[in-house]
Amino acid sequence: MAVEDRIDSLGSWMIGFIWPVAVGLFIEFYAILNLAWTHDWNVIIDRIGLLLVTAGVSGELAIEQKKHSAERKLRRINADIDRESDLALKTADERIAELNLKAEQEQRERLKLQFEIKVAEQRAVRTAILTQEEMKRRRPQRT
Repeated sequence: MAVEDRIDSLGSWMIGFIWPVAVGLFIEFYAILNLAWTHDWNVIIDRIGLLLVTAGVSGELAIEQKKHSAERKLRRINADIDRESDLALKTADERIAELNLKAEQEQRERLKLQFEIKVAEQRAVRTAILTQEEMKRRRPQRT
């Protein structure tokens, strides 16, 4: 049974134990206020009321203790979940930061290579132009 269901169940039991207390108190007051009853009936009614109040209060105490334990367990479970999720989030954030850094480094390397390629292309074009000019100069002139 899930902890939340257990807490709901204990709440129902708590309400169940409050009823004998209420009925017992009603009987106690009725016995005290109604003097027409015989003395023997008053003693019996007093004892029944006392028994109901005692049973109800004892039940409330037992159920409240169980409910408190279940709520404490639920809080502990929630705290564990919070810690685990915080750790997972921190790990994910660190991994994202690593990947962002790696992407930035790769982008810088790519730009550097693109620059080097452009420089090499320009050198190649200059070299080709100079070579053509040199070849033109070395050719004998036709007259």
